[in-house]
Amino acid sequence: MTKEKLHQIIQERTSELEKYAQNPNANDWHIQKENQLLSCLTGIFNELDCLRYQSIWQEVEQYWQVTQSKDQDFKGIQLDIRLKPKGILHYLPLNLYDYGI
Repeated sequence: MTKEKLHQIIQERTSELEKYAQNPNANDWHIQKENQLLSCLTGIFNELDCLRYQSIWQEVEQYWQVTQSKDQDFKGIQLDIRLKPKGILHYLPLNLYDYGI
């Protein structure tokens, strides 16, 4: 599911709940539960930006698992991430040993 689809679902459910809440026979318990669900979905939606580079991290994890299964002495890797904002090359060494990985 894409972030846009999740946002669309949140908007649709919010609209439906607002219409339902206007009903004189609306169940308060149902409204409360739906609000909790919408709050949770909104929180998830807001956290999805952290998954922007998920495909890269999946590759790292796959490499890690394959290498670890082939080499008993394999204890970790070091990633070097190179960024080039505004034409200047920035170097960010990311040592996974420091994070207990």
